[in-house]
Amino acid sequence: GSDSDAVISEWDAFKCFWQSSCSSLSSSRVWSVLLSKCRDQYPNLCRVLEPLLVLPVSNAVVERGFSTMRRIKTDWRCRLSESTLDDLMRISLEGSEPAKFDVSPAVNRFFSTPRRPNVEPYKRKHSAT
Repeated sequence: GSDSDAVISEWDAFKCFWQSSCSSLSSSRVWSVLLSKCRDQYPNLCRVLEPLLVLPVSNAVVERGFSTMRRIKTDWRCRLSESTLDDLMRISLEGSEPAKFDVSPAVNRFFSTPRRPNVEPYKRKHSAT
């Protein structure tokens, strides 16, 4: 643990350092400087701040996840398995941009896989050029 008096003392000293040396830096850059270059000088402050700096500042990511799930798992698709829903949500949230996604492998796999047992795979219709 950290001694609260030591943390307060280091915080006061760091504020003076910040005003004299880091005033032109963004706040995220200041925390980076503190954790990378000033760790020996402010060990208790670093120990207290490190866990705080990884906390999200909003719940937007969580809300985005729930919105995505509601968009994917509609009444018409309520029987999606958990793993399929997880896969679709990951693609939606973290996948590449649709313009950069190459659909050819998925289309080829779709047309080469039988839809029902003992049924020939789909036949592609060649378009007239």
